Amino acid sequence: MTRPSFLLAVLPIVALAGGLATLEGQALDLPTKRVIQPKDFKPTPSPLSPAILVGNTLYMSGATGGDPVTGRLVTGGFEAEMRQLMSNLQTVLKAADMDLTNVVAVTAYLADMSDFARFNELYREYFTVAPLPTRSTVAVKELARSARIELTMTAVRTARQDAGTHRPSDGAPLSAVSNRRGSRHQRPRGALAAGAMVALELEQVRQ
Repeated sequence: MTRPSFLLAVLPIVALAGGLATLEGQALDLPTKRVIQPKDFKPTPSPLSPAILVGNTLYMSGATGGDPVTGRLVTGGFEAEMRQLMSNLQTVLKAADMDLTNVVAVTAYLADMSDFARFNELYREYFTVAPLPTRSTVAVKELARSARIELTMTAVRTARQDAGTHRPSDGAPLSAVSNRRGSRHQRPRGALAAGAMVALELEQVRQ
């Protein structure tokens, strides 16, 4: 076999090795999923997770003004429910190393649109930092347990936080995650190098 023919036969093997390593790296890059459940926190009897963290995105269940210990809806009307549910949501955010500045989307469900103006007044007390989250407000016929308001939110951990001292979703130190990512990124190059070495050794044997 001539040298050009030999290289043409070996190069597809090298490319295949590199492709498999790339697929392995991509599989390992899949985000982790973790349930966020603050200790002794059960503001609703419904079967749900307060939030699920997928990678750096926190998906939060809809929240009404339930007492986090008894699970009963607080009394006192719209404002009392609003303040209680915001306290509940902040507890969940804190458990995920976030706060209201990480919230990127809010959906509000109101049982009575006559509460809309008061809702906006109270809402502004909590969301004070620009950019404000995107928001949708929907009027509904009724809410569970005759609640007057329910909110659901999505929050995202920012790049600035990633560079800080928080611990990622799998509980490992940030440096360990960075090292794992670095090693993954090097694997395709390592596989290509190994393929090239195989080709070189085969060439030497052929000679």
